[in-house]
Amino acid sequence: KEGRGGIREVELFAQVFQLIYGGDQPSLRTGHTLTALDQLGAHDFIEPEVQADLSTAYIFLRNIEHGLQAAEGQQTHSLSASARGLRALARRLGFDEIETLTAVLDRHRDRVHAVYANLFHDETGEEGLAGRELFRLLAGEIDDDQGRARLAEAGVENPDGALQAIRALDAAPSQGRSSSRNLLANLLASVLSSETPLCAPGQVLIRLEKVVARGGAPAALYRTLLEDDALRRRLLIGLDAGDLFTARLAAYPELLDFLPAVKLDQEAFRAAVIAAFDEVIVNGDDLPSRFDPFRRVKAIEEFKVLAEWLTGRRLPPLNDKLSLVADCAIEAAARAVARDLPPTPDATDPDAGWTVFALGKLGSRELTVHSDLDLVFVYAGETTDAARFQGHQKFVRAIYDLLSKRTAAGSAYEIDTRLRPEGKMGALAIPFPAFQRYLRERAETWERMAWTRCRHVGGDATLAAQVRETVDAFVFGPWADDIPGYARHVRSRIERELAREAAGDHLDLKRGRGGLADIDFLLQVLQLREGPARNGFRVAGTRWLLETLPETDFLRPVEADTLRGAYWFLRELETVLRIHTDTGGGAISTDPTELEPLARRLREPMSGAELLARYRDVTGQVRAIYEAGMDRLGRDPA
Repeated sequence: KEGRGGIREVELFAQVFQLIYGGDQPSLRTGHTLTALDQLGAHDFIEPEVQADLSTAYIFLRNIEHGLQAAEGQQTHSLSASARGLRALARRLGFDEIETLTAVLDRHRDRVHAVYANLFHDETGEEGLAGRELFRLLAGEIDDDQGRARLAEAGVENPDGALQAIRALDAAPSQGRSSSRNLLANLLASVLSSETPLCAPGQVLIRLEKVVARGGAPAALYRTLLEDDALRRRLLIGLDAGDLFTARLAAYPELLDFLPAVKLDQEAFRAAVIAAFDEVIVNGDDLPSRFDPFRRVKAIEEFKVLAEWLTGRRLPPLNDKLSLVADCAIEAAARAVARDLPPTPDATDPDAGWTVFALGKLGSRELTVHSDLDLVFVYAGETTDAARFQGHQKFVRAIYDLLSKRTAAGSAYEIDTRLRPEGKMGALAIPFPAFQRYLRERAETWERMAWTRCRHVGGDATLAAQVRETVDAFVFGPWADDIPGYARHVRSRIERELAREAAGDHLDLKRGRGGLADIDFLLQVLQLREGPARNGFRVAGTRWLLETLPETDFLRPVEADTLRGAYWFLRELETVLRIHTDTGGGAISTDPTELEPLARRLREPMSGAELLARYRDVTGQVRAIYEAGMDRLGRDPA
């Protein structure tokens, strides 16, 4: 409590700001430290990262304090000196090993003390000295060998690559070479200082060079970044997060304006996204002319969401808003196509007669970066009406082209057609009577599971209600005792044939042993079992079902709690991985060294070895719960 980086330093930090700003800001007049930190962050008196880090550390330190006092039966703020006492405390707090507890505690205390010490730090010009030294490097007064040594001393993990990036930044065309070099030297000093802790400063320099090379006017950019502390820090954090931010900023330099993120109200954000897409629809002459502007809007709106994520790294708002952007994109694509290519010649309302449902991550509003879209279009009409059938195929194909066709600007989304009736070989749009017959006569059990995550995202609401009724009758139809065995067989094939973890060099977050698919399959089978009689199980998506899971004999409360924690751990790791690599990949290495970049970017940073150990522990628990749950679902619960 009283020691270095302890509870008292967090409290004193908050109290100093309360004394300074509380006179003008009544919301700061609180005796609750966490509330004070929240208000300081909300009113931009402190950086969002500082607010998040101190709040997380404060809660963790308080939990340790409570654990100590519960164990000792008296007021105490000192950790036990005995291994037995520490082990008991570790287990009380959910850690398997003493070393893990102490490592997390040390990280929190170091961060708290760094923030606390910086509050009272007297600037001595060290950054200016570093700037002068870097200016000498840029001017050739320090040779490359000395430069690499200096970068290594500054903690740069890749001195060779970083030095090449620095040389490239200095070589960028500029009207005033000397002033530009001076600005660059001071900017580099800022990057290499401790003002913004970076996981990989060398990689940040390499990524910064890519952004500058595409943006033009380097001196103006350097000056802006030096004058705007918040923008500079946010850019460095974004570049440190991975290749995704680099690629987006290089493709659309104007995205830099959106880095100082603001908290986005859901409804206001939705209205803004719709308006941005509508502008593309109105200003385009034809569908092809709208392709690249459409992709630009999607990139900008997605970037806003990712910039907001940087402030607190909270996944629920990220998933919600990325799903919202996709919803708006689908609606806008349908409106755009309906202007030029309506599904039927006599259609006066672009929504009349058709509807679209999302499945998969979009259906459950769990979308993350590089998620594809699973869409199913159904239209009102008979299967014998060939003209209507062809009109809707062209209509949906044009929507898919606007969403996913690759142009010089890339594609907005990838479309996965495997979940629609008849899969990839099926029609792009299916008549409602044919859809009903398919679900009733030919659909398989895996499709019942997949359709638990369906959601209406566009088109005629009346037809959508009819489709929803048909889907519910299909998904929550009669229970069959062979469903758990069937699901286990399918899950086993996915693990064996797609995850391919047997080689031992990688782990698949979704399809591997104890991965997200274990959680999804177990809960979907649970929905098929309980859903027919209990509406509380008719929830679209693992995230939402875990949040509201009704009591059931097939899954114990402690197991549900474990699955919740595992779900968010795996989802966070998936998101950090995708931002780091700017791909839709879902596999991590089993080499702790290769895991270091991911491990250090989690909300609770750790080493690569710690991440690997935690991953194996979490997925081991998930697999045990999956097996036990499937066993219970395959028989009457005891």
